[in-house]
Amino acid sequence: MKFLSAAFILFYSLNCLSYSGMDEISIHGFAQFGYARSDSSTLFVDNIKSQNNFVDNSKVGISFQRQFTQQWDVLFQFLSEPEEGEMKLKVDLAQATWRPNSSVAVKVGRVRLPIWMISDYFDVGVLYPWVRPPSEVYDTQPGTSIYGGDIGYSFAMGSTAFDLNVYGGGAKFVAKGNTEVIGDINNILGVSLSGRYKFLTVRGSYAQGSFTSTITSDATDSLGTKIPNVGTVETKVRTDFNLGNAKFISLGFKSEWRNTLLMGEYASESSDSELLRDLDAYYLTAGYYFFDKKYLLHLTHSEITKRDSTQTILTGTQESLIVGANHAVNDFIVLKLEWQRIKPDGVGTFQVDPGTRPVKVWGGSISMAF
Repeated sequence: MKFLSAAFILFYSLNCLSYSGMDEISIHGFAQFGYARSDSSTLFVDNIKSQNNFVDNSKVGISFQRQFTQQWDVLFQFLSEPEEGEMKLKVDLAQATWRPNSSVAVKVGRVRLPIWMISDYFDVGVLYPWVRPPSEVYDTQPGTSIYGGDIGYSFAMGSTAFDLNVYGGGAKFVAKGNTEVIGDINNILGVSLSGRYKFLTVRGSYAQGSFTSTITSDATDSLGTKIPNVGTVETKVRTDFNLGNAKFISLGFKSEWRNTLLMGEYASESSDSELLRDLDAYYLTAGYYFFDKKYLLHLTHSEITKRDSTQTILTGTQESLIVGANHAVNDFIVLKLEWQRIKPDGVGTFQVDPGTRPVKVWGGSISMAF
């Protein structure tokens, strides 16, 4: 509840500031307050299990942008998101942008990684249909930003507008829980191309880099039961997880024609190491808007179709069905309810193998932006 109270106070204060004459600094923010619970005691993506969870689908972000000239501006974005069941604040973006003309933008600093259809608004829940983007696809990459640079070029061919991005850099990441992964992605080099024609947007991305990390997990016996600690010494198993050169490809589309919504995305990852030889996943979303687009009913099928790895925590395929209903209170507030059925074959996106039965997850959220 402290998190909710602080977030509402922050939003009220910043909303007041945005109308207080601070014309030189543009302030924008977003928040999501979510609830989730499953019918399994096995952890699903972060800490979702058979307990009420008001943290892991919640986040708050705020960005400050200052334009110095017509060519130069700087942007800082701060994000508070869940980590080990608590909200932790971090610098999400910190970039300087040079625009020599209306077609070119050069960004340096901590910049967004443009690999997804929703990369530009990955944390802004009012702009996509789900409470949480399908984990089968979007959990294939550990981060959404890098330290480096991005060169963007916008152009048109007939009635189609294109955006081309070439980027490079590196990133550090930490994923904590019963299994902790700490590592680096270095020598990232990638390209992304998107095209928009009337109601249709398509996007393709390619990236490569070297991936190194250390995995720390609880020691278990042959039945998967955790071996108890010895006195004050925790029983842990540490494993190097070095993939060498890794490659990533994504292809996606989005169509909003009249009252219909169609979205889909495919992701593929491979490396030189047997630790992760291949990973393929996709999702398809169909939705229909009612009453001047104030209500949306949507259905998503998401699936990990291939996962070839010698690491226990990265084995198993999985398919998921998401059914959701959204109500747009206005352009800045969306209420969401969601039910999900997950059928893993192995670990999938769970902490450990939950067994053969389908796992059900339900929840909802309030998403806001200003």
